[in-house]
Amino acid sequence: MEIRDLTYFVAVADEESFTRAAATLGVAQPSLSQQIKKLETELGVQLFYRTKRSVCLTSAGRTVLTEARSLLSQAEVTREVARLAASGRLGELTIGFIEAAVFALLPRLISAFRASYPNVAVSLRELTTVEQVAALRNRTLDVGILRTPILGDDIETELLLKEHVVVALPATHQLAKDGNVRLASLRRESFIFHSGSKASRLRDEIVGLCRTAGFIPRIVQEAGEFHTICGLVAAGLGVSCVPSSAQAINIEGVVYRRLTHPEVEIDYRAGWLREGRSPTVLAFRSVLDAGLSRAS
Repeated sequence: MEIRDLTYFVAVADEESFTRAAATLGVAQPSLSQQIKKLETELGVQLFYRTKRSVCLTSAGRTVLTEARSLLSQAEVTREVARLAASGRLGELTIGFIEAAVFALLPRLISAFRASYPNVAVSLRELTTVEQVAALRNRTLDVGILRTPILGDDIETELLLKEHVVVALPATHQLAKDGNVRLASLRRESFIFHSGSKASRLRDEIVGLCRTAGFIPRIVQEAGEFHTICGLVAAGLGVSCVPSSAQAINIEGVVYRRLTHPEVEIDYRAGWLREGRSPTVLAFRSVLDAGLSRAS
């Protein structure tokens, strides 16, 4: 039994005439009659009483008609779902992000996307850049909010934002009185950095810059989250270098000063597989491109 057979059946039932139903459907009457007989044979029941002048449903036909209308309605819903899914307006999107993106960038992106595509279910996963690249390649992640460089050319990226790095200092620290903090002025400080698998590219960059400035940073404490790091700074255990958006972490006893000489910027990029992008990824990119166009 095919959807076409049910469409033919409902048309004959509505028109109460094979001739009128054939005209409505745009098919030849003999072909329509043949399809209805085929359907009756397949179902094992007579659907219509036929005379030379009229056609009317049997009792079984009336029962089948109710179900046929329901099936046709569901088929139309399925077609509409398929159309929406093909346009990226319905489906799922899994987005990975590095921790530093959570303070300002990620909320804006998700809010803009959900406003344009409210019927796409968005899942978020906090992952390092390395973990995101692996997840993109095995297709357990659709979009990544990460940092470059990335080895290989199978992942395409687009710049989202650059932000300055600031120094988180205890409020009573001598350098807290200055508007900016030179990296060289931190040579005698104790540092608090990310730990273990959360050791970020930012940590590596700061350590490298310290070495270039002629000193090795003394790391006295490690933590897994920026909130924890700033809490340890407030406790007076040391200083840290964090994204400027981390100033949203309002902890008493911590002040933030811009890092200078050199200034350090964090570049956030959106990444996705260059080939085989899903409709929801294309939808996300359209929202992203529109936002970047307004910002430029």
